[in-house]
Amino acid sequence: MSLKQISYQEDYRTGQDDILNSLFRPSLRESTSYWRAVGYFSSSVFEAFGEPLDEFVKRNGSIKLITSVELTEDDYAAIEKGLSHQEVTKSRIEQIINEEFVSGIGNGASRLAALLEIGRLEIQIAIPKKGRGIYHEKVGVFFDHEEYVAFSGSSNESKNAFENNYECIDVYPSWEIPSRALRKRKYFIDLWENSIHPEDKEKVFAGLARASVRKQPFIHEYQIIRKDRSARWVRDHVSWEKDEQGDPVSVNGVTYDITELKQAEEKREQLIQELQESLDKVNTLSGLLPICAWCKKLRDDEGYWKSVEEYITAHTGAEFTHGMCPECFDRVMAEENGKKNNNSEGR
Repeated sequence: MSLKQISYQEDYRTGQDDILNSLFRPSLRESTSYWRAVGYFSSSVFEAFGEPLDEFVKRNGSIKLITSVELTEDDYAAIEKGLSHQEVTKSRIEQIINEEFVSGIGNGASRLAALLEIGRLEIQIAIPKKGRGIYHEKVGVFFDHEEYVAFSGSSNESKNAFENNYECIDVYPSWEIPSRALRKRKYFIDLWENSIHPEDKEKVFAGLARASVRKQPFIHEYQIIRKDRSARWVRDHVSWEKDEQGDPVSVNGVTYDITELKQAEEKREQLIQELQESLDKVNTLSGLLPICAWCKKLRDDEGYWKSVEEYITAHTGAEFTHGMCPECFDRVMAEENGKKNNNSEGR
C-alpha cells in the first residue's frame, strides 16, 4: 500500500480527466489518513467515494475536515447523532463498519454519522474573523505510512462537485514537489491547530451547525488553542445576509479576542468569592446580653458565666490582644506609686 504506486498528473481538469476515479478514489484506497479543508462540504461525498472509503475505514483510516458553516439539515442531524454516540465499544465499532461500509453502497448522512461515532472523522468549522463571506479555500492531503500527496483547486467536497461541476485541481506529491506539498500540509496544520479548546468543541460545533441550518445569528464565547499551545478566549458573531426573498446570500462573521476581559471577570469572581468567604466567617451579636453589673462577665445560653473575651471569641471567632488604655494606665501607675510611698514611710 503506497501512494507512490499511483502515477499522478500535475493537474486534473473536468472535461479532460475523471477527477473522482483518477485522483480521489485511488488516493483514498492507498491512504491511512485524509485531511481536507473546503468551503462547502456535503455528506454525499461519502457516497461518491464508494468502495475505496470502505477499505480506508477498515484499515483504521481517519479523516480531518475543516469546512465553512454551510450545512444541510440532514448533515446537521447526522453530526448531532454521531457526536452524541462517540463513546462506543470496540465490538460496536466493528458492527458499525460492517453495516455502513460494505460494497461501496450507503447513504452519505448515515456514513457521516457512523464516521463520527467511531471516531474516524474530526470536523472543525471555519468562520471569517471579520467581514463577509465564508471560508472558501480548497486544500487536501492524502497520507500513507511514508509519503503524502497534497492538492488544491476549485473542487468542493460533495458528490455534485465531482459529478456536475467543472473543476481543476493541482497535485503535489511529496516525493516530486516537496516544497509545495509541505506548504499545503503546513497550511492545513496551521488552520487545525488554531482550534477550539476540547472542553468547548462540542457545544460550539453544535451551536454553529444549528445556526447554519436555520440561518440564525450566532454569538458564542469559547477558548481556542493557538499554535504555541496557549489558550485564548474569543467571541464569535456570525450572521447571514439575505436577499429580498429571505434567502441567504452571504455570511458575515467577526471574531473578537476577549481574553483580557475574561481574565478580569475571573479576578472579579475570585474577589467576590473571597469576600463572601470572609463574610461567612463573621458572626454578629444582637439582642439582650446578660452581663454581671459587678464583674462584667456574660452568661451564655447554657447558664455559665464567662469573661467578655471568652464569650465574644466563642460566638464570633474573634480573638483578643491585650493592652492598656490611658485611663487605666494612669490609675494603675498611681496605685503603684502610692504603694511605694507607703512602703517608704513604714521604714
